Amino acid sequence: MSFFGVMEHLPVHLAEEALIAGAVQFRWMYLLTLKRYVSNHARPEASIAKGYLMEECMNFCTLYLNKVEMKLNRPACSDDGGRPACSDDDRGSDFGRSITKGVKTRLDDVTLTQAHRYVLVNTDTVILFQNQHLEILAREMPRRANHYIREVHNETFHIWFKTYVQTQMQTTNAVFSEEIINLANGPNQFSQRFKGYVINGSKFSMKETEKNRTTQNSGVVLKADTMSYASARTVILA
Repeated sequence: MSFFGVMEHLPVHLAEEALIAGAVQFRWMYLLTLKRYVSNHARPEASIAKGYLMEECMNFCTLYLNKVEMKLNRPACSDDGGRPACSDDDRGSDFGRSITKGVKTRLDDVTLTQAHRYVLVNTDTVILFQNQHLEILAREMPRRANHYIREVHNETFHIWFKTYVQTQMQTTNAVFSEEIINLANGPNQFSQRFKGYVINGSKFSMKETEKNRTTQNSGVVLKADTMSYASARTVILA
């Protein structure tokens, strides 16, 4: 009968719970919430019960207050004041907000090219121009493999796109939207550099801010589906 005691099952169930839900300090209510209510260490249970009841009463009363900043309607620390992204294809808000004061800096040619290529590849309004450029390259190099054409396209599209838009506007009086014109001209060589920035509900900080911290959370993950080919001798700019 001793096998049916709780202690024999704890090593199994606690390990399974940790595997499914993660570390206990991030989900256990006692460590995150209830422990803060203890003001009288001689009566911790009574302090927890009283503190929890008071907070529930206050939260209930705040539901009937209008135009007052409260715990329930207070913006999150990572709120940028814009529209959040609704899906992976949605860019959400277009600007965001900075955490620190910006410093004016001049981008070098490599960084400027990388920024221009990244914006063009991830903008849906440029897809038609990308397909047109690929068709031109395929006609000019009919015997070349597809991966070589893609490589040339990735390296030269931003230059061709700018020249194409300017030529069409001067020779045929073609009318393009302001977005297309700005995308063709590329980013400004002078920009603002920030140590921290909030956009689309996420907060980004420079790696040097973690030097004096006990925890680190570095790295940015980017989902990309662009075909890219490179070898050991290829100089990668983007």
